[in-house]
Amino acid sequence: MPGCGKTTFGKILAKELDYDFLDFDDDVIEVSQWQSVAETLQYLWEEKFLELEESLTLGLNFQNTILATSGSVPLRKK
Repeated sequence: MPGCGKTTFGKILAKELDYDFLDFDDDVIEVSQWQSVAETLQYLWEEKFLELEESLTLGLNFQNTILATSGSVPLRKK
């Protein structure tokens, strides 16, 4: 999924709809962990990282928001 246009098209759609835009990796993971996604993956096992993504996703307010998810968010059941 990297490089497929999630951020580019998400920003365009958000502007058209007058919605907020969030890039999950940049605006959620990196802000909450105070480091890059790559750095976060280095210290968390994959399953713990997926749990972190799920927890952060479920805590977001999606009202009037376009979200460019990270690659593994759609793989989680919740």
